Amino acid sequence: MINEERVTEAKEHVRDGLSRNVSEVLAAAAPLDSGMRKKAVSLAEAVCQQLEPFILHKGNAPPRTTKKRNRRGQQLPATSRESKGKAASDSASEAPGQGAVDYSLLLKWVNLKSSQDTGSSNSKTGHFREVKMYPWVGAFIKYVADQLVKAVADSPPPKTPRQLETFRKADVVAIDADDWRRVDMALTQCLDLPQRDDRSDEPFTYAQSVALVEVKRYDSEETAAFDQLALYTPGLYATQVNRRFAWGLTICGTHVRACLFIHDNILASEVMDVATESGRKQFVTLLVNWAMCESQRLGYDPTIRYNGETSQWEIDVWDDESRETRTYICEYVVADTSSLFGQHRRCFVARAKESSDDIDTTVVDPFARRAEFADAIVDDLLRVVQKNRKKALKRIRKSQRSK
Repeated sequence: MINEERVTEAKEHVRDGLSRNVSEVLAAAAPLDSGMRKKAVSLAEAVCQQLEPFILHKGNAPPRTTKKRNRRGQQLPATSRESKGKAASDSASEAPGQGAVDYSLLLKWVNLKSSQDTGSSNSKTGHFREVKMYPWVGAFIKYVADQLVKAVADSPPPKTPRQLETFRKADVVAIDADDWRRVDMALTQCLDLPQRDDRSDEPFTYAQSVALVEVKRYDSEETAAFDQLALYTPGLYATQVNRRFAWGLTICGTHVRACLFIHDNILASEVMDVATESGRKQFVTLLVNWAMCESQRLGYDPTIRYNGETSQWEIDVWDDESRETRTYICEYVVADTSSLFGQHRRCFVARAKESSDDIDTTVVDPFARRAEFADAIVDDLLRVVQKNRKKALKRIRKSQRSK
């Protein structure tokens, strides 16, 4: 019964709250820092310069050209244009990390027909074709991630990019889910999460996911993809206490849309068609931006962070009395959130990090009050319930006097 209600609610959210073709969605993924934003643009260009020759020559080295010679039979030097083209093709054919992923699988995706013009679409056949797409999409994302590593090595940015890729296993139930729903794919390995090493081989969890991915065989199934993405995304809020808003991807054939889930709306980007060079460039740019941007652009609250050394969550709270920010250590979560829309109000029991008083304090985390992009999220501060702390101090002092 609960699962049926969730399905109905997700469909209603899509029906009433989905906005398609919002041009600002892709721009919302770009780094806030102007220097990093320019660097991301150049890195995306570098990745595309390797990707296009790889696709053009179908994952193989380019055919050898006949050497130009003069009338005496002497070989002429290559022009600068030819040299650059050869260098790009050779670099693309290297396929870094080939042992782990067969990058040629991405060719099947970019050459796929999105329109349902041939064959039937019964559930059995359609499901089989959809499942076959998972490694194709994963190979594309992995190729971009590995080429980004190479580009960064050639021209290091001020900040190390995130290594974003998909979980190796697809179409599985998250081990931290409270239902049996199977999620198609998910991006993981974000440096903003507690786990900072390679987790792509581990079981799929909502807690380690940066963005969920819903895959369909045909572009005519787009509404169903939105419905399912809206059904699964609350799992991110339920397992990530520092998640303010969420990203997602719908992939229908070769048509990709980025989805931004905010407080009362779902904003979907324009279609990025990976069957075209321009569409691939848009998708590559999105992936590079996600790898380069600040954590709050991905939906993470910078005032709530995980301390890997102590294995504890730390919360920065503005104290009205002292007029300064105080850091609290989260003892446990009293109430989390698992809805797609709304304020997503969370409640923690915490204690002051720099204090001799071992007193638990209630910290309430009100979600952002404005339905805007990530820029507004940064301005939202956590508020501590000071009355609880004052009452606890009075009780302790009173008991000490009585002794």
